[in-house]
Amino acid sequence: MTKSIETFDELKFETLGDFKWHIVRGCEIEFIWDNKYYSITHPDGKICISEGYYLKDGKAYNLASHTEYDTETSLISSDINDIIEFSLGENKLREVATQIGIVYRSI
Repeated sequence: MTKSIETFDELKFETLGDFKWHIVRGCEIEFIWDNKYYSITHPDGKICISEGYYLKDGKAYNLASHTEYDTETSLISSDINDIIEFSLGENKLREVATQIGIVYRSI
C-alpha cells in the first residue's frame, strides 16, 4: 500500500497573478496535480518545472504515481509565461495554478 502525499490548502495560490508573482521572485514549490508530483526550482537564475522523480534500476519514476517518467520533458526558461504553458497531463499550468495541491512552498 502506498502512502498518499499530504497537501496543504493554506499554501495554495489565490490567483494566477499571485502564482506568477511568487515564482518570478524565486519561490520554489512542490505540488501534486492529477496524482503526479511536480516541482518548480530556480537553477542558474532561470525557472525549471519538471516532475519530481526517483531513480530505480536505471529508470526514473514519478514520486506520487510511481509511473515511469521521461526526464527530458522538463522545461527551463527565463520567462514565466513559458512556464505557465507547461502541460500537466491534459491541463496547462496556467489553468490549474490555483488548484494544485501544494506539498512545499518557499516564501
